[in-house]
Amino acid sequence: MLEVYERSSGNDGAYLYDEVSTSYGSIFEYMERWDNFLQENPEIPLLAIHYEDLKQNIVEGIKRIGEFLEIPLAENIVQAISDGVDFKYVKANEHLIYNEQMRMRMFKNMSSSFYRKGIVGDWKNYFTVAQKESFQTRFQERMKKSRFLSRYA
Repeated sequence: MLEVYERSSGNDGAYLYDEVSTSYGSIFEYMERWDNFLQENPEIPLLAIHYEDLKQNIVEGIKRIGEFLEIPLAENIVQAISDGVDFKYVKANEHLIYNEQMRMRMFKNMSSSFYRKGIVGDWKNYFTVAQKESFQTRFQERMKKSRFLSRYA
C-alpha cells in the first residue's frame, strides 16, 4: 500500500525523523531494524551505497555495484548507466518513471516535480540553527551503532 505524504515547509522538519508516522516508522527505527536483521543474518550479502558517494563519483559506484553482482561492465555500459541515472536527466524525464496518477497517489500537493535539486545536504537549508543542533544530537544518539550511517554521526 502506498502512503501519502505532504511536503513540509521545513519548520517541522527537525522532528520529522522521530515523529513521522509511516509504514516503516522513523528513519532511526527503520535503520535499526536493518542493522538487527543483518547482524542476525550475516550470510546475506549486502552492498551499502550512500547517495553522497554516488554524487561524488557515480562511475565508481556503478562499477562497485557491478562487482558486487558479479556482472562485468564494459566502460561504454558504465557510461550509459551513468548518463541514464544522472539527476538532471532523471528529473527531465520524470514522466517516463512516474506517471501523473502514480505521483498523485504517492504525494499530496504535488505541484511540480517529485525530484527537487539533487544536492547533497540541502536539507540543512530548511532548518534553523536550533533545529540542526537538535537533529544532530538525536542523530548521533540514535545512529552511533549503525553500520550504515556511522559516516554521518
